[in-house]
Amino acid sequence: MKIPSLNYIFILAAVLPAVALAKVDFTQDVRPILSETCFQCHGPDKKTRKAKLRLDLADGATADLGGYQAVVPGKPGESELVTRIVTKDEDDHMPPKKSGKKLTNAQIDTLKQWIAEGGKYETHWAYRPVTKPKLPAVQKKDSFLRNEVDQLLLNHISKAGFKPSAEAGKSTLLRRLYLDLLGVPPTPQEANAFLKDSSDQGYGKLVDHLLDDPRFGERMAVHWLDLVRFADTAGYHSDNFMEVSSYRDYVIGAFNQNLPYDQFVIENIAGDLIPEATPMQKVASGYNRLLQTTEEGGAQADEYVTIYQADRVRNFGNVWLAATTGCAQCHDHKYDPITTKDFYSLAAFFADIKEKVLGRRAPNFKLPSATANKWLVPVQKDNEELIAIKKQHESLAKDLLSKASKLPYEEPRGDKKPEPVEKVWIEDAVPEGGRAQGNSPWKFVSKPEPVFSGQKATVREAGGLSQHFFDGANPKLPIGKNTKLFAHVYLDTLTPPKQIMLQFNDGSWEHRAYWGDSKINWGKDGTVSRRKMGPLPETGKWVKLEVDASHVGLKPGAHLNGWAFSQFGGKVYWDKAGAVTVVDPTKDPAFSQKAWAAQNKNAKDLPSNVQAALKIAENKRNDDQKTLLRSHYLAFVHQPTSGKFAKEKDAL
Repeated sequence: MKIPSLNYIFILAAVLPAVALAKVDFTQDVRPILSETCFQCHGPDKKTRKAKLRLDLADGATADLGGYQAVVPGKPGESELVTRIVTKDEDDHMPPKKSGKKLTNAQIDTLKQWIAEGGKYETHWAYRPVTKPKLPAVQKKDSFLRNEVDQLLLNHISKAGFKPSAEAGKSTLLRRLYLDLLGVPPTPQEANAFLKDSSDQGYGKLVDHLLDDPRFGERMAVHWLDLVRFADTAGYHSDNFMEVSSYRDYVIGAFNQNLPYDQFVIENIAGDLIPEATPMQKVASGYNRLLQTTEEGGAQADEYVTIYQADRVRNFGNVWLAATTGCAQCHDHKYDPITTKDFYSLAAFFADIKEKVLGRRAPNFKLPSATANKWLVPVQKDNEELIAIKKQHESLAKDLLSKASKLPYEEPRGDKKPEPVEKVWIEDAVPEGGRAQGNSPWKFVSKPEPVFSGQKATVREAGGLSQHFFDGANPKLPIGKNTKLFAHVYLDTLTPPKQIMLQFNDGSWEHRAYWGDSKINWGKDGTVSRRKMGPLPETGKWVKLEVDASHVGLKPGAHLNGWAFSQFGGKVYWDKAGAVTVVDPTKDPAFSQKAWAAQNKNAKDLPSNVQAALKIAENKRNDDQKTLLRSHYLAFVHQPTSGKFAKEKDAL
């Protein structure tokens, strides 16, 4: 009987849908087989690799091995890997008998099918960009579906042949919540209060209550402090006491105040480098001093400098990258894309930490106890300070509404010409919410150094490429029709730069304008990612730079959250920056009550009485409703007028 070729078998399978196999998943089906039976001799370890064959990478699997390849995508019959795993010749069979490894028939079929389907490799899931999965179509069962995560769970549960468990009883939910969020069970009084609450909001109210409890921060901090090797003793030799309790307080307060994670990262890594850093931001950077240190008299300082740096890189990898960088201290990582060079390059980031390497390390930053105590107070609804601020706000708002109802207001006429409106975004400080960043800290200077307006300007001296920037600003800077972005610059006469550049972030930094030589190679010259505006401005004087938003790819409706000041060499001062937009008053909500009303007819974030009045047609509103809308618009929406009322409005 003649046996059909492998290619024929796979062609036959492809044209017979009734017996077609499910598509092979490399990560779930193939990599485990290769890892278990092949990587010992044909994997990432150079010392054990044989036959110059590497099967953990696509390039190695498809490399020319002298007229043949281990994997020929789409052609299992021509792939040496298939030949070796099916042959009966003991000298050629893989894996070799002495390895103790053996492939099952099912595993052989999986490898054949994988190659027939193209033999594609996949990057480990941890190194792939995060994508939003497509939600599966599932049927609602027993009220299990309450959010998108439940859809994904139910889909996997159903495929595995299971069904969701019944919802836990109130006493079980109560116990779980307390142990998860506080780490302790409820008191009898707390339990009774929840069990007697029959309202639909009972569970949600309990969650809010526990998140406001100071013990929540303590519970969450335990896991974090374990990760960053927090301890109040030195670790080596005599293991003497080391005062680092303020860092513990910082972490507890950060959880209780719901500090954004990105801000938490910045403060831990470099809180002391933040311009005008708060005491607790400086404390946060104490993360860099949480490690074993020695006070032994005979220790060698140079040795412990390298020990401390290696410790910091290992911990940085574990905590912030969720990767085992420690392996690369001695050799290129076998399974993660981290080399020995990467390890010691990371060590350079910690090389300038100013510390006493040997001996007793006393705290070099004294924190007033009142500061720590205030930081530890959680943000609660009954906080006295917040209540006082809220009452003051309500009183001022009520007063503004009363005054606004008496102010004259005339709706803009259709024949009124559009006017340029200047929005200053950067003046003496980074905009609200912005995260100041750069390859060195922002430096603000005052007169007698050059200052264009306000009290301060920023200055930067560089030998090559250097920049300072921010992102995450909120509120953002809107881009309208015919918007021009501007900034004032002063180039030092003795040491002028070769190039200056402005960059704008609307979610992407690919919007750049520059003056002078093309030394900074970000983006493509002549496109919106690197648009030349002209020669360098005149030195020794303030010059206003202007850029049409459209020239750098910013369209009407875009919103900037970041801005960067870059230069190549020299000394440069920057001041007063923002946008000028030509506004049609009749179509802009900031100038026209009609435009505002039209855009906010279905708004959900306005007072309920204002929402109700907006839903009524303009010609059917009564006098009270008209007065209400006019007062609210003038008090909270309309462009501030000059005088005392404008100042009161700004204060609100």
